[in-house]
Amino acid sequence: MGTADECPYCGARRGSPAGYARSWWRTLSDPNRPLSYVIMIAIGVMFALTVVLAGAFFGPEGALEALLRPHRPELLDRVILPMGLTGSFVFTHGIWWAVFTSIFSHLGIIHLGFNLYVLYILGPLLERSVSRSTFWSIFVLSGAGGATLTAMMGNLAAGASGAIMGVLGASLALGYLSGRDWNDQVMQTLLRWAILIFVFGFAVNLMGAGIRIDNWGHFGGFVTGGVLIFVWTQVKNNPTFRDTVSPILGWALLALVVVAFLRSWSYFFFAAG
Repeated sequence: MGTADECPYCGARRGSPAGYARSWWRTLSDPNRPLSYVIMIAIGVMFALTVVLAGAFFGPEGALEALLRPHRPELLDRVILPMGLTGSFVFTHGIWWAVFTSIFSHLGIIHLGFNLYVLYILGPLLERSVSRSTFWSIFVLSGAGGATLTAMMGNLAAGASGAIMGVLGASLALGYLSGRDWNDQVMQTLLRWAILIFVFGFAVNLMGAGIRIDNWGHFGGFVTGGVLIFVWTQVKNNPTFRDTVSPILGWALLALVVVAFLRSWSYFFFAAG
């Protein structure tokens, strides 16, 4: 039994950095906690870091402006590119890591809020049907697939929407491959989500409302998620895949995301080349 100054769960002294770190680790590594929520926290932290890097909170160069007007050209090279943006430079300059860092970068508070809301709704739905490592692999690879297609089309974009559309595509594909009828309420809801997102994206771009929706990223992520879940259904019962390949792939992709951010920061912030 711990003392009054000790955490009853991890034994660390209350208020100590080690105590907070252990408490957070236990929370994030809890297998009963949806990984979607952990990803949401990570995305939120990356956005907060982006805002901090934008400068002082108030003023024409401040972080408040980064929230309200994220597309300002003066922020592009200084903040947005290092934190994650995909574009044709992925191929012309060999900046491969951008297809991974762009998944966790968001251009404004509205952009962030919408993606977190959709992930909050859709993420746990897929997680209940696949393992945490499989869900993470689908999320990252779908995001990278959408970001790569966006770059191929010569557009600039950032955000988790391609990865989230991959989760949506995977959920629909899994329902279909599992024998769910299209009259099923869950399938109809997922299909309405997909149609609404695609129609909204095309409508906004046609209206020219001053913002651009990354429809190519949405499409690339959606298709990638569907393909990945098809592959998963073929190998999910294989003990080697379930117990070895899937966990290793999940950890490898986590390491790749970390390396991608370190490479991006060294390239843009420290001119490491």
